[in-house]
Amino acid sequence: MNFKRNDVQEYIELKCGCTDITKWDSYKQKLRELNLSVNDVADIRPKVENDAVSYWLKAIHSFTQALEGISAGYSAWSIVKLYYSVFYCLRGELLSNSYLLIRNGSLFCLNLNTETQFSEFRIKKLRGDHQLTIGYYSKIVQDGAISDLVSSNQIDDNSPYMWMLKQRERVNYQMQVFPDPRIDRLLEETHKAIVQRKVDVVFNHIDSSVNSDGVYLFDKDYSMISIPYYKLQVLLKHIQRFSIDLSFITAELEHIISVLRHLSISDETIKKLVYKEED
Repeated sequence: MNFKRNDVQEYIELKCGCTDITKWDSYKQKLRELNLSVNDVADIRPKVENDAVSYWLKAIHSFTQALEGISAGYSAWSIVKLYYSVFYCLRGELLSNSYLLIRNGSLFCLNLNTETQFSEFRIKKLRGDHQLTIGYYSKIVQDGAISDLVSSNQIDDNSPYMWMLKQRERVNYQMQVFPDPRIDRLLEETHKAIVQRKVDVVFNHIDSSVNSDGVYLFDKDYSMISIPYYKLQVLLKHIQRFSIDLSFITAELEHIISVLRHLSISDETIKKLVYKEED
C-alpha cells in the first residue's frame, strides 16, 4: 500500500529540514522564513504537475464511485464523495495555476509565479483544511486571478463550495443513521436519471447550462452532481497541458471508463472527464 504524500508538500518539508513528519509542526517558523531559490522553483514545477494530476485522479475516482453508490441506493456516502470530488478539483486547479498550499497546523500559501515566501492564510471564522482551502480559492477568484462560474452565485446564502461542504458535514455529523436505501432529497433527480439510464441527458443539460446561465449549477435538485461534473472538466483542461506520462495509471483509467459506460454514460461525455493520451 502506498502512503506517499503530495510531492510539493514533501519537497517543502525537506527544504525546511524536516525528515520526521511527526515533528513537522515544530518547523512552522522555518516554513515562514523559507525563501525559494530559482532552482527550487524549477525543481517544484514538475512536482506541481504531478500533484495536480494526482488530485484529478482522486476527484474522478470519487465522482465515479458516487455515481455507482447513487445507482445502488447509497446516497448518503455518495454525497460525501461528491463533495470530495469538488475539494480535490479545487486543490488541483490551484496547483495548475501555480498556487501552492502547504499544511502545517494551518494553511501556508504561495504563488509560484510571483512569490518566493509562504504566507499563512487566515480568514475569521474559517477553520480546518477544507474551509481554508475553499476560502483561499474564493479569494483568488475574487482577486481576478482565476475565473470560476461556480463562484458567480450562491446556494442558500452560501458559496456553492461551502454549501457542498455543509452537505458533507450533514452526512458525517448530523445523521444518526444513514437513510439508505431511501434517496437523499438532493440526489433524487440524479438517482432517477441513473435508474432510467438517462444520466447522460442530465450531463448534456448541465453542459448547455454552463454555456449560458449556469442555472444547473445552482439548482439544488442538481447541484450535488453538476458542480463536480463541471469542475472535473475544468481541471482536466488544465492537466491536459502537462507533459506527463500517465501509463502508470492505465488500469485505473480503464476501470473508471468501464464503470461510467456501465452507467450508460456516452464516450463523448467520458472524454470530457477522463484523460486519455492520443494514440
